[in-house]
Amino acid sequence: MRVNPKWNRRGFLGTVAAVAASVFAPRKLFSAVGAESRGKGGVAFGQTGNPYEELGVATVINCEGTMTMLGGSILRPELEAVMAMAGRHFVSIPDLEVAAGKH
Repeated sequence: MRVNPKWNRRGFLGTVAAVAASVFAPRKLFSAVGAESRGKGGVAFGQTGNPYEELGVATVINCEGTMTMLGGSILRPELEAVMAMAGRHFVSIPDLEVAAGKH
């Protein structure tokens, strides 16, 4: 990774903001697993199988079809499996867009 020797205002302000955030809010940046990562009732997120319930958000029955206001749609198990596999790797987004466009 090369360091850009030329500074600009956006880079400078971004660096200042990151330093200020780490000084004034270190718990949010460098928090250990603890109370902050637990949902309602002290249960770690994902342990009950319903993260919405853990957050205290009511679920609803969707009788309308695919609606963004209701979270879109339920994913098919095959798609969830492929998304889980893809989530284990890093890729260049521009390269991914080109490859997806060709596919």
